[in-house]
Amino acid sequence: MNSCYLKNRFCYNYKPQGFIQPCCPPIVSATNQYVSSIACTNATIYGESRTNQGVFLLSKQQDIIQTAQSTIIGNTVQNTIANTSKIAAQIQSQLIQIGQQQYIPYQPYIPPVMPSSVIQLQMATVNVGVPMSFFTMSNCKANQTVLKSEVLISTPSNIVAMPYNSSALITFTPNLGATYYRVISSPGNIIATGLASPILITGLTNGVIYTFTLTGNNTSGTSPSITSASILVNPIPAAPKNLIAAPSSGSASVSFTPSLYTLVYTITSSPGGITATGTSSPIVVSGLTNGTYTFTMTATNASGTSPLSIPSSPVVVNPIPAAPTNIVAMPSSGAASISFTPSLYAISYTITSSPGGIIVTGSSSPMMVTGLTNGTFYTFTMTATNASGTSPSGTSSPVLVNPVPDAPTNLQVIPFSGSVSITFLYSLYAISYTITSSPGGITATGTSSPMMVTGLTNGTSYIFTTTATNASGISPVSNSLSVLVNPVPDAPTNIIVTPGAGSASVSFTPSVLAIYYVVTSNPGGISVVGSSSPIIVPGLANGTYTFTITATNTTGTSTPITSAPVVI
Repeated sequence: MNSCYLKNRFCYNYKPQGFIQPCCPPIVSATNQYVSSIACTNATIYGESRTNQGVFLLSKQQDIIQTAQSTIIGNTVQNTIANTSKIAAQIQSQLIQIGQQQYIPYQPYIPPVMPSSVIQLQMATVNVGVPMSFFTMSNCKANQTVLKSEVLISTPSNIVAMPYNSSALITFTPNLGATYYRVISSPGNIIATGLASPILITGLTNGVIYTFTLTGNNTSGTSPSITSASILVNPIPAAPKNLIAAPSSGSASVSFTPSLYTLVYTITSSPGGITATGTSSPIVVSGLTNGTYTFTMTATNASGTSPLSIPSSPVVVNPIPAAPTNIVAMPSSGAASISFTPSLYAISYTITSSPGGIIVTGSSSPMMVTGLTNGTFYTFTMTATNASGTSPSGTSSPVLVNPVPDAPTNLQVIPFSGSVSITFLYSLYAISYTITSSPGGITATGTSSPMMVTGLTNGTSYIFTTTATNASGISPVSNSLSVLVNPVPDAPTNIIVTPGAGSASVSFTPSVLAIYYVVTSNPGGISVVGSSSPIIVPGLANGTYTFTITATNTTGTSTPITSAPVVI
């Protein structure tokens, strides 16, 4: 009996009873893709007699593919095999005879003879991502393989090159059908082979950038190639140099000169063996206790680890801080603000007042000491502290906390109608100021100069004094200042103009509170200022004139009044 075998590859064999069939290498991962097949028909095409001639037929490619695909149940190899009879019946009429051969029993397997009439049939593969398979049929002995598979190998994937000292380790995802793999370097064309991932390629030059090309191979041929990303092949790095440790509270920052080709650095403390890693300078080693330390370092890459570096110079981690410096106390009401230059390695500061022993702590400048007694002189001592201990103390100069301010000085008064504006120089430590008038005792308070005093009586001379106040008390009274409070004067009255040669004499009744008067000619606009009557206006030409007059004081100017016309 003849049999048709489909063993995860299209391998179509004619096998008489008692004949050992050549092995068809399997293909992995048959999936529910389009399946093309050629039917094996036992009773119809081949007889039971060993002398019977076998007829081997082949249709055109498209007809067979379309017919076979139309009969697949569930798109699976198993269902296709189960329906070979149906497939054979449907394609029977399309088959063409291509040769007959006499059966010779038990003849060892001989590769088919390929006459010029060979027809190549390209069939769809059952493997996702695997190239098309090529099948060849020809006249052949009854015990020969009728259809031979030439399966191309898929491409390996996910290639990664890891550099080492003069070598690289190539990892990848294997491809289908390959029996071994070949890696070629670029530059250099150095070759390494292996049966599986990873493959080590040696003989590379350190400091050179390489790519690596990988192919899968078997007896059928070589797969398409895949190339890795570029890598730098590295020697083991040299030890880092110039280690300098800068101590701080419980830690040290170690700077160094980097080593070529290094991926990571490791620092180790002595004593303690505390380690820290990093990729660049500086690296902080923490978890240290108070004391003296040295530090060594190694540099590491994929090729290995460098020798130990020369140890750093000894450093004292977390030393007792020095005393704060430049302590300055600025007094205020019941308090003082203390500024200072911080101490290296200090975590906190303590200030103590004298007298009183008032204590305040803080972490930065300035610090405020409260609860002090106004009018008292204080000094302030200060220390800096960390985990190692407390510094010596520093002391401020004595200051008087919130003294009674001095009296304001340099009073200046500008009178207005019913009011005055008073300016003065500030008093140190003053919070507010009070101005008092006499007579009347009218007061005004404020925090800055100038200050207005209102409610005064026009035409009255007043004396003004001022005091400065803070929480400690009131300053002495300032020097007094006298001023006449004026309204705007009324206009002069009873104007009489006496003409002269090229001039006019203007007399009038003076206004109360006026300081000066202005007489102006019209036409001509000649103005003359005077403090009393009469006022002479010179430089007049012959003609008819009128004259206006106003009265002015520090508060303002009266409304003008005009004389009757006169002829000059």
